Amino acid sequence: MTKDQYGGDVETARTSRKRSRRDAVNYAKSHTYNADYNPKYARIYDKNGNSNDCTNFVSQELWAEGWKMKTRFYRNSSHWWYAGNGWLPDTWSWSWSAADNHRQSTKKAKRAKLVNSYRKMSPGDVLQIDFGGNGVADHTAIVIEVTESNMYVAQHDINDAHRSYRMIRARNPKSRWYLWHYSYGR
Repeated sequence: MTKDQYGGDVETARTSRKRSRRDAVNYAKSHTYNADYNPKYARIYDKNGNSNDCTNFVSQELWAEGWKMKTRFYRNSSHWWYAGNGWLPDTWSWSWSAADNHRQSTKKAKRAKLVNSYRKMSPGDVLQIDFGGNGVADHTAIVIEVTESNMYVAQHDINDAHRSYRMIRARNPKSRWYLWHYSYGR
């Protein structure tokens, strides 16, 4: 086991479980709403006390389904981890909890590939949104369904287990979109 900054153990590898898209969707649907938040993880808020838990939610799902943690310095986008031992405050890397750091980490680690259409997405993939169109991802959500005419996501902050991709795009016309397609079952 690796030690975190407080001396707690951080699990860094998963060897017995392969990810499945069905498991990813089930996790997302099971932990979307306030009463269903996973109690093993801290809820993340911004400095004004507003929920800022979207990327934490997605990271929980990715960890539960088999992503390996890479520990070290929390401000480095190359590292993705969460540490909680129940008796000290939980701590995590920026890439675990911040949308743009997560985008950078995913890209650097080549854990997924960017695609240019929601039609190339599958349940369990991840959508990130840059609301300002400035190249910085502001929000992260899990894809739970893809149809011929739309895609639906589960997300925190505006807790929703079935939010329409087309509706989000219509309300945010100047946004930039990052559509991450993951490999499952490796």
